Order: sequence, then structure tokens, then C-alpha cells
Amino acid sequence: MKKLIVFLIIGLAFAAWTAPTVSYAQQAPSTKGMELFKIIDDDNLKDKVTNVKNLPDVGESFPKFYAGLTKILLGVATILVVVGFVVAGVMYVSAQGDEETLKKAKNVALYTILGVLIIAAAYGITIGIAKLKIL
Repeated sequence: MKKLIVFLIIGLAFAAWTAPTVSYAQQAPSTKGMELFKIIDDDNLKDKVTNVKNLPDVGESFPKFYAGLTKILLGVATILVVVGFVVAGVMYVSAQGDEETLKKAKNVALYTILGVLIIAAAYGITIGIAKLKIL
């Protein structure tokens, strides 16, 4: 029974993963000649110097990238914290008086709380450094 459930989960995951690929495999509408394979639009590249001048400054784009990365990592950490608390709760409820399992559940909850504190401290330090003006 366990193998059947695992097989069904893997099969459904594979089907969900490949479904968009099948839908994108439809034939594209034909256009004039080779314009389907045209990668660069020559009309927009007339003044190459202007295009280079319009590129974003590295000093402006790196903080935006770092802020986005921090938000993503904070979201992943939040999901892991929720999973940690759920696991601790399930272990605590399913212990049924077993002292060893209760101790493990309390340790999981304690380590999850410590993880939250470390995440909060790291986020606070990151924000503090980002807002620090040296000169």
C-alpha cells in the first residue's frame, strides 16, 4: 500500500511537471519566411551608444538584487519555521505519553524557536547594515 501511494504521488508530480511541456509543443503559427527565427530586432538597435548609456548602473541594481534575494530567503526560512512547528506539534500529539518522543518534540520546538531568533537577528543586522551611511 505504501509503495502504491508513493508511486501515485510520483506519477502525479511527473504528470503535473510534463503537462505544460505538452501544451507548449503545439505548432506555432507560420509567419513570413525566417522571421520566426529573428532574434535581434534591428529597428531598436539603430543607436547603439544610446542603448549602452541606458543600461542600469551597477550601484543601483545590486542593492535591488540583494533586497530581492533577502526577501526570497526570508520566505523560505518562514516556510521552514512553519514546517518545524508542525513537525513538533505532530510529534507532541502522537507521543501518547512516551517520554522520549515528548523530549524530541520539545527539542524540535526549542530548536525551531532558536532558528526564528537567529533568522530575526540576521535580518535585523542585514537591514541595519543596508541603512548604514558611512560617508
